[in-house]
Amino acid sequence: MKSLGNYIKFSKCRYFKLSDRIKKIIFTSIIFISLIYNCYGQIKSYNTFGNNLKNNYIEYAIPVGLLDFDEELRDLQLLNIYKYNNSFNIRPIYTNYKFSYDSILNNIDTGIDFNVFTRNLKKVNYNLIPLSLQQKYTSDHPFGWSDGVFKNAKGYQSILSSGVNINYKNLLINIAPEYLYTENKNNPAFQNLPKVYKTYLGNSFVYLNIKNIIFGVSNQNLWWGPGVFNSLLMSNNAPGFMHFNISTVTPIKTFIGSFEFQLIGGKLTRDLSQGLETLSMNKPDSLNLYFPYIKDYSQFNDRYFNGISISFNPKFFKHFHLGIERAFQNYTRESIPNNFIQNYLPIFSLFTRNDYEDQINRDQYIAINGRWLFPKDHAEIYFESGFNDAFQNLRDFSLDLEHATAYIFGFKKLDLLSYRKYITYNLEFTRLSQTPSYLHRQAGNWYKNAQILEGYTNDNQIMGTGGGLGNNIQTLSVGYINNDFKIKLKLQHIAQDPNGIYDSGNGNNGLNEIKWNDYLIGYNIQKRYNKFMFKHSVDFIKSKNYNWVNNLDKNNFVINLSSIYLW
Repeated sequence: MKSLGNYIKFSKCRYFKLSDRIKKIIFTSIIFISLIYNCYGQIKSYNTFGNNLKNNYIEYAIPVGLLDFDEELRDLQLLNIYKYNNSFNIRPIYTNYKFSYDSILNNIDTGIDFNVFTRNLKKVNYNLIPLSLQQKYTSDHPFGWSDGVFKNAKGYQSILSSGVNINYKNLLINIAPEYLYTENKNNPAFQNLPKVYKTYLGNSFVYLNIKNIIFGVSNQNLWWGPGVFNSLLMSNNAPGFMHFNISTVTPIKTFIGSFEFQLIGGKLTRDLSQGLETLSMNKPDSLNLYFPYIKDYSQFNDRYFNGISISFNPKFFKHFHLGIERAFQNYTRESIPNNFIQNYLPIFSLFTRNDYEDQINRDQYIAINGRWLFPKDHAEIYFESGFNDAFQNLRDFSLDLEHATAYIFGFKKLDLLSYRKYITYNLEFTRLSQTPSYLHRQAGNWYKNAQILEGYTNDNQIMGTGGGLGNNIQTLSVGYINNDFKIKLKLQHIAQDPNGIYDSGNGNNGLNEIKWNDYLIGYNIQKRYNKFMFKHSVDFIKSKNYNWVNNLDKNNFVINLSSIYLW
């Protein structure tokens, strides 16, 4: 109870009240000091404190979405190079001295010269986090997802990030702020939104590692589920949020199999000056009829989020991982007197409404997932299936199983040409639209339920699949990887809210004959030059009947360029 109180106190500290100018000065100072000290040179080599690392199982956290490092690590597992039996259902992945970040990068690209810890000061191991500049340009209307703090906006955007990673015995500290600029050009979805100049905490965290379990506070982007392009409940589509975190570093072995888990609780925010993804990027200009208990906007304060993800690898089924995820959110002004579990850990409540009854207004989600590996064939299949509401009882569950459901199903295959040279194929299907049962019982869109106006969002962006509120998505990706050179082609179809739910902008409860479809073709290339790594991608999107307007067709280009310097 004391640690939670400290967390809540910390989340309200003065840092969050600093002006943008002061935040810019702090961020610039970190970058400048880092550059000066890097020029000073190495104090001691990595080998001089290898024994010190053995006392601390955590070495580094591979950020979700930083280039393709976490996906390439997943490829190494399918190629039998990465020997740990991680499920990849809970990310980020943490490295250790046995399988270090340096060795992972070297397995991805033999020419990379980078050490996580190149400096030592009084037994404190530390290093500079790679300096990264991410840039994005969208030509006609907002598009794109799984890109962290980038806004769903038209025009130019950029993110500048670096920092320092500190490791002392069982303590791991990551200071990795991100500075965002968003141009916010006018487009049909919204007009006259202000430009954005904002500093985020980025993938910063403070963790204490005790016997392979970490405890601490974090602002990291997380990913739950086995999906490559999409996740139902947690991805890097929205910015990370401040949360407490208790999770495993590597799988915990037992006599029945291995377990991984992550338990978090934190604060979700929103920005009424920007558009909401759950309102088709419109700003809320009137209170929805679904929220009669809210009298004015002053009652829309921050939200408390509690979530858990668990993955199990049975001992008798070595290459199969089965997982479960659950999440709750409610406005922080609401609580249940003298009920710690219901206030802070509602994920431990029973599953049907007959077993418990909400005493406060909140939304909940639950999903199961599975990942089945075929290492000899360098392949895998995976799925994630979820419900965005609780069933009344087991009878309700059995009679209308598809009510308020969504799913992700995918297949991935690698064709090994030679060592570190292979072709990758990935096919993934995502269904967020309602099944026909909505004709007799409406469930709303997947990320918009009846209790929370903002829906399942943080900083106005959906925390799960960024492909849309009630959309169906099919994605095919084919790539060629050869050491330091990677190229991938992508084809994608997005059926924008095909059922026409009331709060999507379509507004005809499935009776609208006008269908909005997006057709995408794109590529991305990743290449290293000495200590610089570059990733460039271009997507062309043809939108048919844009915004459900008959015969309104739009052409849209989305261009990304990421540049990283490895100190």
